[in-house]
Amino acid sequence: METSILHRVYFNNTVGDYLYSAAVVLAGILLIRLLGIIVSKLFIRAERKALEASKEQAKSLNRFKSWSGMHFAKLSKMRMETRKRLMRQVVFPLIFMAFLAHAVFSLSYGEEMIVQVHKFFFALLFIIVLRAAISAGEMSFLRFSRKESRIEASKAIKPLISIFKIIIWILGIIFILGNLGFDITTAIAGLGISGIAIAIAAQGILGDLFGYFVILFDKPFVIGDLVSIDQTMAWVEKIGLKTTHLRTLQGELMIVSNTSLSSTSLSNFNQMQHRRIVFTLGVTYDTTEEHVEMIPSLIRGIIETVSVVDGVMFDRCHFKEFGDFSLNFETVYYVPLSDYKAALDVQQEVNQKVFRAFNERAIEFAFPSQTVYVEGASAL
Repeated sequence: METSILHRVYFNNTVGDYLYSAAVVLAGILLIRLLGIIVSKLFIRAERKALEASKEQAKSLNRFKSWSGMHFAKLSKMRMETRKRLMRQVVFPLIFMAFLAHAVFSLSYGEEMIVQVHKFFFALLFIIVLRAAISAGEMSFLRFSRKESRIEASKAIKPLISIFKIIIWILGIIFILGNLGFDITTAIAGLGISGIAIAIAAQGILGDLFGYFVILFDKPFVIGDLVSIDQTMAWVEKIGLKTTHLRTLQGELMIVSNTSLSSTSLSNFNQMQHRRIVFTLGVTYDTTEEHVEMIPSLIRGIIETVSVVDGVMFDRCHFKEFGDFSLNFETVYYVPLSDYKAALDVQQEVNQKVFRAFNERAIEFAFPSQTVYVEGASAL
């Protein structure tokens, strides 16, 4: 009885053929689940090893230990996430499609039906390949951000990735519908008309979008940079499709359009290789000639012995001018850091040493003063 049931024919295939195909599909599902469990355990072990390796690498660095450990941990985590997505969205679906292809094409179909089955199967395969292509594009953008050594830059790229996905999916769906026999002429014409209408209605938004692309690829600044725009200093907090968010030194949030940022002049303090410090000090006209000649070399020796920051470079110190009430000396030196606080620490040490050295030598600093001569004062 059981044998007769298995040999019954429905739609050119026996019940046994259908059961075999179902078993193949079920085997594919079970294999994917088993591989998923094994791969998950392997990734957990790999993540632990990567975290330990990043900690060891951080210990070997002399400066920025805490930052480097966090940086390497983030990089390792991103690499692991990339591999997980590759397995989950590309490798596993392709393995399952191999089982599904064997199950589907092991059955017999009529001449008209086999054409539809082929179209359905290859449409499904195309969706998997399309999904893999989108994932590859997203991973490429993430690698692009990692090449710049700025993990936070991936936050600015996320809107671009979303647009990339939407465009690819729309084109892919149109391609699939066309291959399944649907008339896509109307859809393509509708997309063209809609695109023109959207472009006309959203000229400002599109301008900001192109400004976003300019900021993203030209990189005048990235998230976390300290910039100066129209004499306002602020940190870059977020780079969006339409606007960029800036946090001022006072704490206010500035929202500036990308078009304005991409077309205006700005200063990026994070790109500074060093800071140039210029200061002027004045001494009284009662200062002796020996002291006037001594002051440039005295200040030079002070700057060359700065201890708070290594590598401070003296440039010049000159008796610049005869002021209204002082003899003015102009000094220039360089601090090999972009950090404003470090520059102020150096300037503070220089000022303290100059003040101490002048007091030890009885050199008086000038202050605004005026001498009035009165005619006939001797007669009185």
